[in-house]
This record gives sequence, C-alpha cells and structure tokens, in this order.
Amino acid sequence: MKKLKSVVLLEALSGKELKLFDSFLSFELKGKSPEIKKFWSDIYSREKNYLNFTRLKSFSRKIHSDLSKIAEKFLVIANLGKDEFSKTIHLSRELRKRKIKKYFERQITLLNDIKKMKYADNFADAVNRLKINREE
Repeated sequence: MKKLKSVVLLEALSGKELKLFDSFLSFELKGKSPEIKKFWSDIYSREKNYLNFTRLKSFSRKIHSDLSKIAEKFLVIANLGKDEFSKTIHLSRELRKRKIKKYFERQITLLNDIKKMKYADNFADAVNRLKINREE
C-alpha cells in the first residue's frame, strides 16, 4: 500500500524536529481547523515524542493534504533558519523594497562579511548582484 504524503513527511522528522513541529503546528492552527488538531493529537504522543499511525483511515484525505502543506512549510522554515546567508538576502530585499536605507546598508556590510567567510565563497556572485541592485 502506498503511504500518504503526510505520513512520509512526518516519518522523516527526527525526535527534536517532532517537538518543534508540534509547537509550529499549534501556532499555525491557532483558532482554526479543529480537525487537524484532532488528527495530530491522535497520532502524536507528547510524553513519548512518538508518532502512531494506526488510526489514519478515520481521517479524510483533506486533513492529510492540509497536514502535508503545514509539514512542508515547517521544513522550509526550519531550513531557512539554518541558512544565515539566505536570511540576510531576504531581509535585505525587504529593507530595500521598504526604502529603509540605514538598515539596508548594515545588511550589505553583513553580506560582505559572510562572503569573506571560507564556506560562503560560492555566494560572491549573489552579493555582487545585490550591490548592483543597490546602486540602481
């Protein structure tokens, strides 16, 4: 039997990530979607930090689909949090759009510092493009 996408995504999470996902899910669903909350409470044990998929068939495909979307969003956000360069780039773009020049200049300096780090040499081109955008 083919596993549902929601099950595959949730099985891929480590124990630490499950705890973080539990918090993330609570935040995402604050005040909405009681069906997903019920589904999550049925499959996840907070005490044991364990997933139990024995009652999957009692929930609709819509619930599984919605949970998959939330899990995908969690994975993206969790990985963006690890990538200092991407966060800096995204923040720089927002500052530039909003014409907050003082903080944008700080971000450009930070990008230059990141570029000087050994592991960030591949991003030199992106930093140069940001400088060009700033000058326009």
